Amino acid sequence: MLARVSAVFLTAHTGARPLGAALGGMAGAAWGESAYILIARAGFCFRRR
Repeated sequence: MLARVSAVFLTAHTGARPLGAALGGMAGAAWGESAYILIARAGFCFRRR
């Protein structure tokens, strides 16, 4: 059971990386680098809590 839970978590985590990279690239292209850095910082702070 633990292996299945780990596999689901790993698949979801690894599968979200390309989506986040694409969204980050679009945000950086649309709003500029400084806005992208602020969005990334906010996301990091939100994830940690």
